[in-house]
Amino acid sequence: MNIFFFLTSLFLFLFYFFAVEAQKKKREEISQKKIEDDLHAIEVAKEGMAGTEHLYDAQEEKAATKLEAMVRGKKARQKVDKMKDERNQDRAAVKLEAVARGKRERKKVEKMREKKRKEKAAAKKKKEEEKEGDEDTSAADVDDV
Repeated sequence: MNIFFFLTSLFLFLFYFFAVEAQKKKREEISQKKIEDDLHAIEVAKEGMAGTEHLYDAQEEKAATKLEAMVRGKKARQKVDKMKDERNQDRAAVKLEAVARGKRERKKVEKMREKKRKEKAAAKKKKEEEKEGDEDTSAADVDDV
């Protein structure tokens, strides 16, 4: 039962896949044929065959080329602006991260300094206590004599 279900599913998948691919290929062929026909019609119009005068107009072609160039330029400028925005966002993110790391490290250094100060103060206090203890023992020794 499971094998039957698997084989049926596989068959349907393959059938669908190849049908879709065939449709894509047919659409591409039709599109390419239309482009070729349009180019041929323009060439015929340029050569000046009778009945094709309305198909080619040099001024219209020049205007169309200019419009296409303007559109391409606008798209390129938009793309560059988008790239600049992304770069600026990246730079801002890096700067924020650097500021955060700096703040964290300054805190860490301050804690280390505070710990060192406390250790020095404790050592100084211990040294003073030992000194006082030595003086007391020295005074006791002198009294004993």
